[in-house]
Amino acid sequence: FWALTFASRRFQISKAATALLAPPQDIMTPFLSWRLFVSQGRLERAQQECEDKDKEASIVAKRITELEIENNLQEQKLEESLKAIATVKAKCQDEETEHRRLQVLWEATQPELLLSVLAQSLEFLFTLVMRTARFTRLALRYRLMGKDPAPLLEGNLCADQVLMRWLNRCIAQAREQAQALLEKPALSAAIVGQLEPIAQQSPVTNFGEDLCDSVALCGLYAVMQADLEGRSIGVNDFWPLAERDHEMRADHLWSVLRLLVPTAQARCLMSPFDIVSGAPEAMPQFLACLFLKNPMLPDMPEGLSQKRRDAKCAQLKELLSSMEALSKDADHEPMQDPSPLLHGGEDFQALAATSTEQLLLRWVNVQLQPLRMRPVENFGSDLQDGEAIGSLLSIVAPEVMEEDLSEDPEERLEQIISAAARCTDFELLSVNAILEGQSDMLAAFFAQLFLMRPSLAAKPESLLAMHLNLLEGVITDGLDTLEHPGDNAKVMKMCETLDSHWPEFMLGMQTLQMASSTMQTLNDRMRAFLGDTLAHRAHGKPKVMLDAKEAREFLFYTSLNLEQVQAVLQKDQADHATVGKIEQLLRKHFRFLREIYRHYSAQAGGVTLEGIMKLYQDCKLRTRDLAPHHVEAMFCDHDNGGAGILTP
Repeated sequence: FWALTFASRRFQISKAATALLAPPQDIMTPFLSWRLFVSQGRLERAQQECEDKDKEASIVAKRITELEIENNLQEQKLEESLKAIATVKAKCQDEETEHRRLQVLWEATQPELLLSVLAQSLEFLFTLVMRTARFTRLALRYRLMGKDPAPLLEGNLCADQVLMRWLNRCIAQAREQAQALLEKPALSAAIVGQLEPIAQQSPVTNFGEDLCDSVALCGLYAVMQADLEGRSIGVNDFWPLAERDHEMRADHLWSVLRLLVPTAQARCLMSPFDIVSGAPEAMPQFLACLFLKNPMLPDMPEGLSQKRRDAKCAQLKELLSSMEALSKDADHEPMQDPSPLLHGGEDFQALAATSTEQLLLRWVNVQLQPLRMRPVENFGSDLQDGEAIGSLLSIVAPEVMEEDLSEDPEERLEQIISAAARCTDFELLSVNAILEGQSDMLAAFFAQLFLMRPSLAAKPESLLAMHLNLLEGVITDGLDTLEHPGDNAKVMKMCETLDSHWPEFMLGMQTLQMASSTMQTLNDRMRAFLGDTLAHRAHGKPKVMLDAKEAREFLFYTSLNLEQVQAVLQKDQADHATVGKIEQLLRKHFRFLREIYRHYSAQAGGVTLEGIMKLYQDCKLRTRDLAPHHVEAMFCDHDNGGAGILTP
């Protein structure tokens, strides 16, 4: 291998030497070849450089395009930023203007005024809550915050003695005004006779005999009425004294005095007969209700220290507590909860679709539920013995019912009628209405009783009671704060507490407003029902009231089974159309057929064969196709028990 390689190299070298040493024959050809070779190399390099430059130009063009796009975006952002800057500048100018205005306003109002506005806003809020939730006692305490109870509390007196002192203060004020009126010239004899009894009235020492002539109570009425209207006492305020007869005077006085008491229960405490005959047991309770409606206490003296004011506020609260105990809760009507009237799965909106009669029956049964009595299903037969009505009155108005009713039916009904008359604005209930089962009058009485004594106070375990407890706690703390409006720390703490409980607070208010709205709707429906029922009675067309038992029997006894009908009729006649016609006749004449059944069933608890045959004879049904033995056979076919009686 190496020898061949060496020989080949030597041959190539000798050949190249021969070529170089040989004389050139054409010099241009090699030169042009060389020149062509050089040019070709330059051309290739130039082409390569052009390709490189094209690539660089493409990259630069792409970069330029990207930069142009980015530039456009930046220009858009710049425009948006300029607009935002202009908006911010305008807003800053507005804020600066508003800031300067607020600075001027702040300098003009001062922080104390803002605190006063905040306290006033809280006062409006608490007042709204107290009115919605019927926190009448809290409202009274707040209304009397600046009053002085000292004139009534001089000495160590019990509640009755304090009430007697308050009554004598009112009588003294009425006596002084009556004496001043008597000093005017040219008074008629009637006016003089009207003013002289009160001008000569001496202080009372008891709640019975000293009030029988109605003079002292008329003086109390005149003072309270004038104070409520914000005016001085006039001659017309003593108008009941124009009547000389004590019974007529008591009637006149009671017609206006009963309007001053705060609740329907308080109006049941007294009557004109009680005034004339003297009722020392009930009179303090009635007067305590009047006191809690409008105590007419003087204002606290100015310049008292905060310690003295706090002491007087404590005395006032103690005085109000003693009067509330004396009134035995007759001064207060709690928030009513309509939820006991709901059946399973219903809400408050469902009550709007329930008839008024059904609502009344539901209400009666809700009240009687603790006694575990038989449910009342109608306004007629279920009430004729008076037991349900007496039990209802003993629950909703225990203060007017005697503890032990008479065993004699007539006397017991008279006691119930007497108690019912004191629970309503006008008398509707009578012994005959109960005994005869006058359903429209009994339903109208229940509507009256519902309006006057709904007795649907929220139960302790109810949802409404939970909301009421929450609101009462917040309002109590808030009113304590408002007693010291200058204490910034207390006001701000109250605001923080209210803010932390705001969701629960608003939920409670919404629940109360819904319950209050529902009760208002129910009351409106009861008034409309009462007026419509009495209007029908006045026209001699008594309304037919709902009978739940009858409605249940109607559905049960007007529905037929095709198989049972086929057992009686011929099969070719017993089809669905025939059953439908029979059911239609049963619905149309249901009450008439029920009376027929009751007539022929007698006292046997059902219809016997004798009753069927008597009906057969009375209706003259004897034909060739319906002979007596056919009737007897049908009776035996349906007497499955073999007792000889057909039940409904």
